[in-house]
Amino acid sequence: MGILIGEAADWVVFFNSVFKLDISAQFLDCMNVQLSKNFIYDDKGLYKQRLLWPFRWDPELKYGVTSSISVRVFTEREIFDRKIAWRSKSGRIYQIGDEDIDYDDVAFWLMKPEA
Repeated sequence: MGILIGEAADWVVFFNSVFKLDISAQFLDCMNVQLSKNFIYDDKGLYKQRLLWPFRWDPELKYGVTSSISVRVFTEREIFDRKIAWRSKSGRIYQIGDEDIDYDDVAFWLMKPEA
């Protein structure tokens, strides 16, 4: 289970209505689980820092060998722009609306946007 978002199905409705993005719950869940692995636990098993990442109002979405979407990252201390990037091992170009996501085929990571 990931920590970046709550229920993926709730976010599907939000992204579709606010940003007009056809994004699937499966895509969001896979991304959420993988990106959540970057968080550090404290000695009580709680996250030291929680990250919320609503999409920017003008999300830039690019598909290719490495696909990406622009996001605005909110932490307890700062706000900054990043891209969530993804690539598959098989060469498949996953789109955000795909519902047949192979969780072992696709890898997600955060990266700084190009200048």
